[in-house]
Amino acid sequence: MANTYDTTIKPQLDELGKSMSDVVKQSGSVIDGLAATATSMSGLSGDITGSLSDVQSSLGDAATTLNASAEKLDSLNKQLTAVVGGSGMPDLSQITSADPDSIATLLSAPVSVNRIALYPVANYGSAMTPFYTVLSIWVGAIILVAMMKVSVSDREKAKVLGLGETLPMGETMGVKEAVIAGRTAGPGAMLDVLRKPRPESPGNARQFGLHPYQEYFGRYAIFGAMALLQGTLVCLGDMFFLGVQCEHPLQFLMVGWLCALVFSLLIYTLTVSFGDIGKAVAVVLLVMQVAGSGGTFPIETLPPFFQMICKWLLFPYGVDAMHSAMAGSFGNEYWVSMGKLALFILPALLLGLVLRKPVMRLNDWIIRNLESTKVM
Repeated sequence: MANTYDTTIKPQLDELGKSMSDVVKQSGSVIDGLAATATSMSGLSGDITGSLSDVQSSLGDAATTLNASAEKLDSLNKQLTAVVGGSGMPDLSQITSADPDSIATLLSAPVSVNRIALYPVANYGSAMTPFYTVLSIWVGAIILVAMMKVSVSDREKAKVLGLGETLPMGETMGVKEAVIAGRTAGPGAMLDVLRKPRPESPGNARQFGLHPYQEYFGRYAIFGAMALLQGTLVCLGDMFFLGVQCEHPLQFLMVGWLCALVFSLLIYTLTVSFGDIGKAVAVVLLVMQVAGSGGTFPIETLPPFFQMICKWLLFPYGVDAMHSAMAGSFGNEYWVSMGKLALFILPALLLGLVLRKPVMRLNDWIIRNLESTKVM
């Protein structure tokens, strides 16, 4: 049907268009002739005898033009009749009686697009796997700090140091004793009392050789190991239980391991530094990253606020790296995302080892007073 249209009907339609264009031009000539006739008749008052001959000449030209236009119209009529009724040309009724689905396909998509997919994703489930896998690893890290203690007890410190069951801390002195000492002996004495290690507080075994950074890393080793087990279980479940697409299984596991270590270190640091407030901060970060990570919709389609903060969140880099491991990556996209995610280890260590020291005693005092209320 398409070949018949291109070889037979289309040339005839083009010829019809040219004929109609000629008719329009001839009609324009008739109008020009009539205008000239009107101009000639307007000058009859000046010289009637000379004007009559001009009028006769103009009318003759108009008659000639009209005859030519009539011939064009007759030719156009014959051609239209041939198209409709058929005189050696295909009948339009044959075209209109053809398969309507074929005609609809031809008219709706006259040009077909040859799509070549680069790094295709097999299905929607595989496309959503990176976001929900990273999300589950973060939630697992929050559950760890909620179920396990982040601080080292004095009994454990004493056993590690070989001091028996308890640390020999001496007499316990608090803020009240510090105020009394300050009134009696001055501000220096008050500071000495405040600086005295208290039971069940971070860094209180420093005088026995156990430094705060050793407590920090020693306790995190348990959280890090548990987080690695969680990340491994989630990634293996994605590949072998859910059966998601994965072009590079080892790289997929590496993303899960890195996410587990970085997420657990950050949440552990927030908790050991600020207690329950740190856990709340981790939950707030979770909510912000669910909305602004670009895991479900492209970052470019998110509100301006999330587009601005997304580069400071952890989820986007974990999702990008995991997607590259599953479907393939262009250039060093995978390793760049892994490197950016690993950079979040630095602020976590800075907070846990340096920035936490000035407020360590204050946080310990706040936690003890909250516990004394029997509510928290």
